[in-house]
Amino acid sequence: MQKFKQYLGYAVWAVLALPMIALVLTSYILAPIIALPMFVRVIDGREYLVRWLYWFQTFDNPLDEAYHGNYGLSEWVNRFRGNYATSGLSKYMFRVYWMWRNSVYGFARHPFGVSCTSVSYIYRRAEKDFLAVSDDAGWFTPFQLRGVFAGVYVYIGWKLSAKYKDESPRKMFCVQINPFRKG
Repeated sequence: MQKFKQYLGYAVWAVLALPMIALVLTSYILAPIIALPMFVRVIDGREYLVRWLYWFQTFDNPLDEAYHGNYGLSEWVNRFRGNYATSGLSKYMFRVYWMWRNSVYGFARHPFGVSCTSVSYIYRRAEKDFLAVSDDAGWFTPFQLRGVFAGVYVYIGWKLSAKYKDESPRKMFCVQINPFRKG
């Protein structure tokens, strides 16, 4: 039964992967619209999407985190840093960048995510190269595969090893296959 639940986890991921990719592509197109001031609310001096669009935002950081955080931003977005406090365009560009960088986190965590607390490593080559599973998620066994295989960076499954600020057991769905990233 345990092997069956593990294979079922791979099947569930495969079924969810295409809708997630479609949502990500849709968010890339919609981000310049969703980042407009009419869809942004300010709470305690930080920017958040209006509630009905919150699925497109990161659950663990405000929409303006690209400006306030230290994320090694690209030269493209850093050109807007100097006049952020006085320029609506600068704020807008940072919001678009943040949504492009972290697209549909709300969807990845809630409708596509799983709740689990245990993680077992089946295969581990290095700190960031491993296959992990969780047996406490319910009717299927979620998995996390992360590493460089045949020169291609792969991070698929659910982010089982992630620790979130809110300490929630809810783990994000992920689909990353990138031949240009090396770890």
